Amino acid sequence: MDRDNQILDILRLYEYSMSIGKNLSYHENCDSFLKLLLKRENLNACWIIGQEKGEFNKKFAIPNGKTIKKKYH
Repeated sequence: MDRDNQILDILRLYEYSMSIGKNLSYHENCDSFLKLLLKRENLNACWIIGQEKGEFNKKFAIPNGKTIKKKYH
């Protein structure tokens, strides 16, 4: 059973990597990856968050919404 789970995890990672390796456009790769993640994990929303100068910032989101900025210490 554990081996089956490992194989499924590897296939899932392969599928995710293929979704972002189709072209050189950051926007299209983010869109493709998050749409796949939403579908596979049965989610309503996803974000790609970046860390910059003491803040977390939304880089890409589905659905696209307000800008997220959160300071951390």
